[in-house]
Amino acid sequence: MLASGGGVLTEPLGQATALGLLRRALDRGRVAPAYLFTGPTGVGRSLTASWFLAQCIQNSQPYRVEPNYPQAQGAKRPARPQIRLDQIRQLRRTVQDNPGLGVIVDQAESMGEEAANGLLKTLEEPGQTTLILIAPGPEVLLPTLVSRCQRIPFRSLDPQTLAQVIIQTGHPQVLENQLVMALAEGSAGAALRHYQNLQAIPGAVMTGFEGLTTMRAALKLARQITAEVDADGQLWLLSYLQYRWRTALPEALPVLRRLEEGRRALEALAQPRLVWEVTLMDLVQLCSPGEQSKS
Repeated sequence: MLASGGGVLTEPLGQATALGLLRRALDRGRVAPAYLFTGPTGVGRSLTASWFLAQCIQNSQPYRVEPNYPQAQGAKRPARPQIRLDQIRQLRRTVQDNPGLGVIVDQAESMGEEAANGLLKTLEEPGQTTLILIAPGPEVLLPTLVSRCQRIPFRSLDPQTLAQVIIQTGHPQVLENQLVMALAEGSAGAALRHYQNLQAIPGAVMTGFEGLTTMRAALKLARQITAEVDADGQLWLLSYLQYRWRTALPEALPVLRRLEEGRRALEALAQPRLVWEVTLMDLVQLCSPGEQSKS
């Protein structure tokens, strides 16, 4: 992640390996035409890309390509965001009209094959452009794209750096939630997202799980969840409960399996109310009142 002072990008935090490789390129005047930043989300890949391009290109904001949601027809939940071919075509036109431009392609793994092949043409003839692709790892991209990029690895943040970054973002209260910090797995971005998702879940819903001991309570909670929590929030809630109950229940495996089945059903666009009713009634049967009170 980056330390920021007065709106000016300063030295990235917690990514010594990546920073060393990029500084070496700057010091030697051997900046590559294309880079691939790999590693977990929320650890500073995008911010470091902005920092690096600021060193390479003076007085020029980088051109960004990010996935967006395609038009969904008849779906209850939008399709996954993606980088489309028309975005890559616009990128090519922009690069041609602005020699020496810096380009950041965020979530490059969301490109379809057509978009990836379109980007390959730009990588083959980059001119004075410096392109940075950001993805979890090289395996999620076409090998032809990877072969034209210099890879820069990023890693999860250590606990001290993670805490420092979260404090700098102005959200020190996140550090007080140990479960959220554990879920983050060294990612400041993930910690903030989990905390925000948790805050968006009504308190009555969360307390409803503590009293989940009867079928009537299960049906009531299912109705409440589908009425008050949106589709993405419901998916997050199931993942959160899996992590929460993994350590709270002595014999959690059957419960975790049932929650995972519910999550997959929601992802397949099954009827949410029915998914929650079946899942929660099964949990009542799987968990004794004594175990449930621990959750």
